[in-house]
Amino acid sequence: MKLEDINPRKKTFTLPDGYFESLPDRVMARIQSSQAPTKTRPLASPKRIWSYAASIVLLFTMCGLMYYNDLSSIEPPHTYAEEYSSDYFDDFYETLNIDDYTLYSYLASSNTDL
Repeated sequence: MKLEDINPRKKTFTLPDGYFESLPDRVMARIQSSQAPTKTRPLASPKRIWSYAASIVLLFTMCGLMYYNDLSSIEPPHTYAEEYSSDYFDDFYETLNIDDYTLYSYLASSNTDL
């Protein structure tokens, strides 16, 4: 049995003359025509130079502020000292209008040091 006898209705394909010889040139022509020219921005445009300079000035300013203002020496504005009397807390508790169980539940669930 021959190959032509299996499917006699199907036509055979033929290649044009010089197809494989001209194929690389046609592929390169399509590649070059499909590539669009890319826009390149100049590295040293005035707007870009000003943005770089502003970033550097901001960085040095922040570093200088952190160096001259040692943040560890700043005390918080509200320090809880032993200067409050028990009468102050009793008066404050009376203004809250909550029962003892609610207060106890809150103090037991929170991580407060008394």
